[in-house]
Amino acid sequence: MSTTHVPVSQSDLTELEGKLGEDHGLCRRIRDALSALDDPGLAPYRAAAIEQSSDGELEIDPGAVVSKGEDHGAYVMAWLWVGDEDAGIETGGAP
Repeated sequence: MSTTHVPVSQSDLTELEGKLGEDHGLCRRIRDALSALDDPGLAPYRAAAIEQSSDGELEIDPGAVVSKGEDHGAYVMAWLWVGDEDAGIETGGAP
């Protein structure tokens, strides 16, 4: 299964609900995801992840997805920098 990260706003969801209906499975999933971003109980996990991040290496968006675990913690979505050399890609000079 392939997945991707696509920014979606409340207005995007409203438009999608108008086309597919509020009860459509995709609309429900997006609504749940947007609600989770506003959950004040998840904000401390984002804040801790941002504090532990390293600019240019591991970065956390202010609205990062948080997946609360049952084992006293949570996963926080992050961006990990991978350079061309690390990926085995040869560069021919300036970027």
